[in-house]
Amino acid sequence: MRIAIYPGSFNPVHKGHIKIANEALERNFTDRVLIVPTGSYWDKNNLVDLNHRINMLKFYENENIIIETEYNITNSTYESFLLFQKRYPNDELCLVIGADNLISFDKWIEYKKLLEYPFIITERDDYNEEKIKERMKEFNKDNYYIIPRVATNVSSSNIRDSISSNEMCEDIDDCVLNYIKENNLYTKIDSLNKKLNELTDSQLEIVTGGANYNQCLNELTIWLQDNPLATVLDIYNKLKNLCDNNYYDFSEEDKKQAALLLEGLKNIL
Repeated sequence: MRIAIYPGSFNPVHKGHIKIANEALERNFTDRVLIVPTGSYWDKNNLVDLNHRINMLKFYENENIIIETEYNITNSTYESFLLFQKRYPNDELCLVIGADNLISFDKWIEYKKLLEYPFIITERDDYNEEKIKERMKEFNKDNYYIIPRVATNVSSSNIRDSISSNEMCEDIDDCVLNYIKENNLYTKIDSLNKKLNELTDSQLEIVTGGANYNQCLNELTIWLQDNPLATVLDIYNKLKNLCDNNYYDFSEEDKKQAALLLEGLKNIL
């Protein structure tokens, strides 16, 4: 059996991602597709929690499309392949890769060893079949398949921007959109929560008034739900106001530190 390893951030999964998986199957390039939502070894920003990305992908799991839940956090694509080869010793593995990634593929860890596996390459708007064949010739590689461009101008970053701005988004299915809304993902409060989670306990006490932390955050969450078009400055002012209401038990030094931390929060949303 041939298993296509399809790694990516899927942040969030969109219709183009699933179209690629189905095209690989329908064209008989592979028998199964193993979709692997990854950690951050591509240095991507604004990744939501891995479990959320897995849950969104699970809507599409079936007999031929499998969602990986074990080997998601590795140091490289090659390391993942070694792990999958041990799991599937009698199967042939191949790599699903976007044509745009071929530009810097020779910078990937152990790229020469990855070249030994068959590739399923997806065309991009600015990287067509001709360019793909030229690049494969440079690698002296002939065991590859090409999936024609399946979607135009669909990107997870644009989808995140649309969700954050409360705009219509037709590039993701309703099941994914509903999950995002139910879990408050890719919103201003989601970004704020991530930053607050990065702070130490002592910093949280300074920013939110210690015991009043949950109260402040809950009030801010409710306020954002009522004000979905709030700007970064609006959110900063609201958070500052919530903190100011708890200043009665702050020392002068605490107030200075809180002011510095609030200034830093301006830049996170």
